[in-house]
Parts: sequence; C-alpha cells; structure tokens
Amino acid sequence: MDFSTQILDDKSVVAKPGPDDLDLPHQLCDKCQPVAESLPAYAKQVEIHGLKTPRISYEHHSSLSGLVESARRGCHLCSILTDTLSVWQDDGDSIKENKIRDANSNDSLRIVTSVHWMTAETRCLKFCIDVHHPDGAERAPYAMVHRHLKDPPNPEFDPSCESTTIEREAQWPQESKYRWSKSTGSRAAHELLKKQLDKCLADHEGCTKGSLLDFKSTRLLDLSPFGNSDSMDIRVVPGSTTSSAPYATLSYCLGGISTADLNPSNHDVYHERIPWIDLTKTMRDAVLTCRRLSVRYLWIASLCIVQGPDGDFVQETTRMQAVFSGSMFTIAAADSSNPHGGCYRERFPLRYADCRIYEDEKQLVFIKAVAPCDSILGGKFRDLSESTGNGSTPGNCILDKRVRES
Repeated sequence: MDFSTQILDDKSVVAKPGPDDLDLPHQLCDKCQPVAESLPAYAKQVEIHGLKTPRISYEHHSSLSGLVESARRGCHLCSILTDTLSVWQDDGDSIKENKIRDANSNDSLRIVTSVHWMTAETRCLKFCIDVHHPDGAERAPYAMVHRHLKDPPNPEFDPSCESTTIEREAQWPQESKYRWSKSTGSRAAHELLKKQLDKCLADHEGCTKGSLLDFKSTRLLDLSPFGNSDSMDIRVVPGSTTSSAPYATLSYCLGGISTADLNPSNHDVYHERIPWIDLTKTMRDAVLTCRRLSVRYLWIASLCIVQGPDGDFVQETTRMQAVFSGSMFTIAAADSSNPHGGCYRERFPLRYADCRIYEDEKQLVFIKAVAPCDSILGGKFRDLSESTGNGSTPGNCILDKRVRES
C-alpha cells in the first residue's frame, strides 16, 4: 500500500499545546515534501551506484527561524532537522533564541542527499541528508535515511534498525498514543504509567515490598477526603488511620521559594481541609498523578512534617528513609528548580520519532530521529543520583532504592 505524506498549510496557526494534545506524525511542509518524494528513487540509485551516487541539493527554509516555526507547526522532518542541528553544535545550542526570533536573519538552509557510506544489501540500506547553513561547522550535520526491505535477500541486518518507532506502533498501541503526546502530564501518559505500574505490582516481587513494610508515616495527605464532591481540596490525616492503603511520596527542589507548609498555626485547619489554591504547581501535579493512578494517599515533607521551631522536623527526619522506602513509588520533580515548576513538561515527540517517507509492499523508507537522551534542544538526560544544589531533589529520591534502579 502506498503511503503519502500530508503537506502542511504554511498559514496554519499553532496554539499553545494543551495537556492532552497529540502531534500527528509523518506530516511534511512544502519545503520538505520535494525532498521526501525524491528519497525512494535516491535509495535505488544508492543501491546501484553506491558511494558514486551523485549528490542532490534542495533549497529549504530561508532562515533557521523558518525551520523552527515549521517544526512548531507540525512538520515531522523539520522537527528532526531542528534537533539534529542542536545536537551537532559543540556547545549544544546552535539554534540560538535570538536567531529563532529574528525572521529577517539571512541564514538560509540547504538540504543535500548524499552517501557518506552505505550498508551491504541486507534488510537495511542507509544514506544521509546533510543540513547546510551559513553558521554551521565545516562538517555539515546530517540525518540518516533508512530503507528497510520487507523481503530482503539477506535476512541479517544492523540490530539498531530491528525495531523502529514506526514498526512498534502496531505492536504497542497504548505506548504509541503516548508517543505523540505533547505533555508528560497527558492522560495518555498516565494511562501508560498505570499500565506499567500494575504490571510491576503483579509481576515483580521487589516492587511490592515497600507497600508491605510494617511502617506508618506520622501523617499523610488524603487526596479524596470529600467523597464524590467536585472539590479538589485535600487534607492531612494521621498515618495510623490509613490502614494498609499504599501511598506515594513526592521529592522536589525547595529552591528558596516559599511554599505551602504545615505549621502550628494551621495544623488543625489543614487536618480539616487544605484548599487547592494553597498548593504549589508541583504539589498539584503530584496530586493529579496519584489520582490518575488510583493512589489515595501522598506524602509531601512540607505538609506532613510540622515546620518551624515548634514543629517535629528533627524527629521526622530520622524516619524519612523509612517513609520513602515504604511508599509505592516516588514522584521526582527532577526537571523543576523550585516548588512552582511542576512535575510535567512540554514534549516534542516529532523530534524523537522516525519519520515515515514512503511505504509499499516491498519497502519502508524513513528518516531516523535522534534518541531523546542524546538530544539537547528537547532536554538533557538527568541523572537522578546527582544533587541539584540544596540536596532536596533528587537527594530525597536516593533514599528510595527503587527510584535509582527503575
């Protein structure tokens, strides 16, 4: 079956993504469409002529800002090229913010299909598309083009091509739904997380040990204290009243910014009700996560330990390791530098997913995306064992051995 990519309308308006918005994969702008249409035939030339295959050049966007804007409008190939340019820059940020905003900058791009090397005629044939722009390094960044034969003469192939994001879509529909999600806080993300959590609790004995420990936190937050009402408010409850119900813990950076806390002056009030408006964004996101995962109780240090000189912080810190170890899981707001940064972030899924260019009964031609942990513009990989300054997050997380090993 032939596969045709959709050409995006350059005049379309892109609104700020909502938490449940999804990107549509494999859509191309009018600058990328001619490149895409040429790739199947170019793959055939590579097969015949190998390294002697002529290079073909295409004019692309007139500026880097145009490339980034096209990516924001949903062009899959422009998204991959945007990330490619960032990854190849030595300082990790070739597409400077001032250049993105300057629509008049004279830094036009050129796309060149070329063969730096080629694979043997197995299942996968590889070649490149180079990205040339005036501010670029002497060696042009490139994205890899793959052609997979569906009935190869030699069944052996490069293991790195064994399972592409395209080929996994049919096998993992729920994961695929999250793959195109524009936020880590989407319902699709929580549905996938719930599925994985249920599997862990059912199949992994070590994952259930924490919730089975004979330990009760002094206090917990009840996330559903008012029955079926529409109220988002929560309240503090004694840990001894929660029976054997599992709970989660939250770890986040304090960041020197004031936050909601339990203290002698509001102790009795917060045991009755904590207004939703009193919670920071990070706390609200953690509550939402727990609710979507059907976990009723949550431990947050500032709300479960009485703060101030007349509080019980010294006593409770001696129990903190047991608190984290006894929880079902820890929510680590590792991408936020203060309590107001939240637990979720915007995602750019098209940057990290392979873009399908052409497919029929014999072959699949696609452009390989860079893995998220190698990407710069989409966010660096964060080692949870590292300190973030004040040691609060992810310092608290390393108390929970399962966080480090997950």
